[in-house]
Amino acid sequence: MTSFACRAFVIIAALNLCACGSSGTGEDDGTGSSSEPSTQSENQADTDTYTPATPDEITQFLGGKPAVLLFVDAGGRIEVLDLREESPAPQLLSTEASCINPIVSPDGSRVIYSRGQANGPKQIFLRALSGGDPALVANEVDVGYFAVEQGVEYVVYSDWSEKTQNGADGKTYRRALTYGTTTFSGQAEEIHARAMDAGPNRDLSWLGQVYDNMFAFEVGSAVDLEYATDKFVLMGGEAATHQTCNGSMAPDTTARLMTLVIPHDWVRIFTYTAQADRFEETSRFELPTGLKEWEYPEWSTSADYFTAVLRASDRKNRLFIGKVELGELAPALIEVVGREVGPSYSHLWVAQ
Repeated sequence: MTSFACRAFVIIAALNLCACGSSGTGEDDGTGSSSEPSTQSENQADTDTYTPATPDEITQFLGGKPAVLLFVDAGGRIEVLDLREESPAPQLLSTEASCINPIVSPDGSRVIYSRGQANGPKQIFLRALSGGDPALVANEVDVGYFAVEQGVEYVVYSDWSEKTQNGADGKTYRRALTYGTTTFSGQAEEIHARAMDAGPNRDLSWLGQVYDNMFAFEVGSAVDLEYATDKFVLMGGEAATHQTCNGSMAPDTTARLMTLVIPHDWVRIFTYTAQADRFEETSRFELPTGLKEWEYPEWSTSADYFTAVLRASDRKNRLFIGKVELGELAPALIEVVGREVGPSYSHLWVAQ
């Protein structure tokens, strides 16, 4: 069992405009604040005093809302921190290894996740957080998500696609669930002829995909509208032609796509604007002082929060919860899992 340290580390950053340009290079697999802000020196992130928060401090950061955090540890296993418990501490979901991209269901009772190599075909499984055997969703695929459309709960998943193909060599599917269970009530059906690895928004009205280029697809539109990279625009008005990875769609009915910008210096959010009929950059999250690299950003089940790994110059993974804010800034963050655990993929369920 992983224990939590007893001191919070919170970064609260003021607006700090970036002047280093808008494009990234390379290749790779609402305003909030804390009641106890602290400042960090350039070297503090490299010391053992850079410690995670207690469960109470995490709950305070989330405005007192019940929450469940899932993350993959250095052994490739999924760990669960259920902040609804009286004395929460991370527990192994199972002894399975090679787990990737755990996503908690909207009701906080189940998880969908992949097993396999990050850069290759995988299996997708669905299981209850309370225990029991996992249910196989599909073989030779990539990543899976939850969505609810017109009262029907679905798992949504895509084929494995070579990253340079931008999903063009795969497809995206949905499969209906008996609501609130791990039992399927229908067969898989294709919903788009591209593998959309950023998944759906909450009501399955939009799908997202990122890597060399960004794509978004309006599901069920009269003309099956797909928005390619030329429809994504940065704050300065220039085209968003930078490489991206780790796409994540907003957990509400809006069309918003969160992406990690290669070489991992920014996390950006692009929002669909109907008047301009394009996706415009509305958030650009800079690296906080003392930290060198973003990794694995993932929107939570609440549109107000996201999780991400941050690295200092020691190159060790540390897992944070951040607050989604508008503009170009270093967002409010709280460290929740320290570098001794080696966290990577994560997802946060927050009660609505």
